[in-house]
Amino acid sequence: MFIGREIEIERFKQLEAAARKGKSPILLILGEKGIGKTALIRRFIDEISDKVSPVYIDLARLNLSPDFFCLHFLGSVFSGLSEEKDQDKSLYFDISFQKRIVYEMASPEIEADYNKFCQSLEGGDWKSLFSETILFLEDLAKKLDLRLILFLDNFSELSSLANYQIDPFSIFKQEASKTKRVGWVLASDRRKLLEGMFETFYLDGLVQTETRKLVLTLLPSSSFDDEAIEMIHQLTEGSPNLIELVAKELGSKKGIDPFSVNEAFFLSFTKGAIYRYCQSQLAQKIAEARGEGLLRVVLAGLAKRGEATLSELSSDIRRKSGVTRNLLLRLMDVDLVAQKEKRYYIPNRILAWWIRMYYIGILPELPQAEIEEERDEITDLLSSFSGQKINGNLFGLKEDILLPNFDSVSVVNRGKITEIEAIGDESWLVRSSKSLEPVFEEQVEDLIYESNKMGYKGWFISKQGFAYEAILKTDGKILLSIDEDIKAIRGCILK
Repeated sequence: MFIGREIEIERFKQLEAAARKGKSPILLILGEKGIGKTALIRRFIDEISDKVSPVYIDLARLNLSPDFFCLHFLGSVFSGLSEEKDQDKSLYFDISFQKRIVYEMASPEIEADYNKFCQSLEGGDWKSLFSETILFLEDLAKKLDLRLILFLDNFSELSSLANYQIDPFSIFKQEASKTKRVGWVLASDRRKLLEGMFETFYLDGLVQTETRKLVLTLLPSSSFDDEAIEMIHQLTEGSPNLIELVAKELGSKKGIDPFSVNEAFFLSFTKGAIYRYCQSQLAQKIAEARGEGLLRVVLAGLAKRGEATLSELSSDIRRKSGVTRNLLLRLMDVDLVAQKEKRYYIPNRILAWWIRMYYIGILPELPQAEIEEERDEITDLLSSFSGQKINGNLFGLKEDILLPNFDSVSVVNRGKITEIEAIGDESWLVRSSKSLEPVFEEQVEDLIYESNKMGYKGWFISKQGFAYEAILKTDGKILLSIDEDIKAIRGCILK
């Protein structure tokens, strides 16, 4: 299913125009798995003009020893150009079948070029063979008076040829840059490996209007409010693959609200299709990084911290900085880890969530639907204050407390910690944390500072309680409550 991507399609049309003029364009599309690279390529192939012949090849499906790779690569081109679309594709990988195709072209020049390719195939000079393969395509297009665009999906798979003492990317760039009748579109998720080699555009997630179109197309019989669409977009970051997985989990529900989206995402994330997607992603990347146990330990440490310096991570995994640096470099090579200002982090938010859950047992921060529900719960509670006398222990005090009347209660900031301002007989600054970690000393200090600066009373509410140092820091300067206290306060008010 294809939605949007008008800017990207326009870029392809410019590439097609360049190919028709013999400018030999090479364009690299970089984007995470599931972001829609293959769908975009296939859509453009459907729309391409008859003046250009497109050929799609998924390099992940080719045998990646140099001789078989080159043979199968040419076979894929012959298959893509053939008018017999129902022909068994494996036939095109057979050298005898390829020779028959070349013979039927009735071109002595093409036959001579193909024989030269066959000689290289037997010679064991893999660098020459790879070069001959690319140059043969240029000669083929010239003799047949074609303008070709080859779409090479999973282009990073070419790196497997490096095991045969050749530099496949340098050879490809050198030879592909010479072609005049063959244009190239390369697609990969390996940013670190390929960035800077070719003209590149980065494929990001769908914008929210495109997310809406995709969701409504996937679930035409369901009704959504704006907040539900916004939550799907927020959780999936516009990844078409993840949007489809969430939609599958939502199934045949009719009226879909943010809570339904939240529930569907986390069900899929914790034991459904998104869980399996993340598990597969991680296994593949770990294999590409050439490692197992310690690499996973590093990822778990980063997922727990969010971001870390080299020294912090070395301490966490109990390894010397040199060893830790080497592990991080291997993870960065496959884009599992990124670095900014000497701090390392996992750039894929969904995968970071999954690693944190799988290896540490901590679920990700509750998304906006839960925050909205919590905001309503606390604002309603504050609005019900009207001079009641309440046990001070529920607020972290030794003495009873007389609740004020509030004329207005409003949310001033939303996020991991919701901030609410209540104005009336007294003015309160309330912060409510739904984090799965306790509130720490620094967070309490910040509320003490802010509430004093405003002349307000501070009240911190925490789902997971407070660190011991945080409790010591308050010393009665602000109020502290946990979820159980809130239930008790509500019960006292409703008596």
